[in-house]
Amino acid sequence: MTEKRRNHPSYFVVVVLGVLFTVSACAYGVMSFRASRGGDAYSATESDAGLMRLMRERGGTILAVEIVLLAIASVAAMASDRRDNAGKEPEEPPSALP
Repeated sequence: MTEKRRNHPSYFVVVVLGVLFTVSACAYGVMSFRASRGGDAYSATESDAGLMRLMRERGGTILAVEIVLLAIASVAAMASDRRDNAGKEPEEPPSALP
């Protein structure tokens, strides 16, 4: 009989950081796309909105910090998973043929 696997808190951190990085990367892409269009289709007040201004001023730094944190959290999750599974026998996959 197989025992139920426990979810590590590090998995939750990896998911949260991954979602934050995805949102930041998409916002940075939108900001870059809007900047390449020359701003002719957008008013000046809209282009200076909060998130777009933040991405323009500090977007590269934000993405770099997020990717470093995501890498650290991923390695920590893999290490904790490996530590918890040390010494256990690997599960056999179910047979494809009856």
